[in-house]
Amino acid sequence: MVEVEINGQTYRMASPYDEEYMQRISAVLNDKLTATMKGMRTRSTQQALILVALDIIDEYLKMKDKLDNEHAVLKGSINNMIKEVDDTIAKLDK
Repeated sequence: MVEVEINGQTYRMASPYDEEYMQRISAVLNDKLTATMKGMRTRSTQQALILVALDIIDEYLKMKDKLDNEHAVLKGSINNMIKEVDDTIAKLDK
């Protein structure tokens, strides 16, 4: 079991991750929650958590898209290198 504190409340939960990692996660969540609530006119924790969730999902999707694009570029480069090697081998076999 791991204990984390989020927005002043302690949560005890089962996690496949170690406590140190869960503390890092909760620290990021708390930082984002605090920053979001400072910018809100109302102090609705539920609304702030929804905004934080949307922000985190936005960051995740942008990173995923970036990694997918980089993967595609690398795959194309590797395929080009393989073709060049194959072409070179074919020329040497003649």
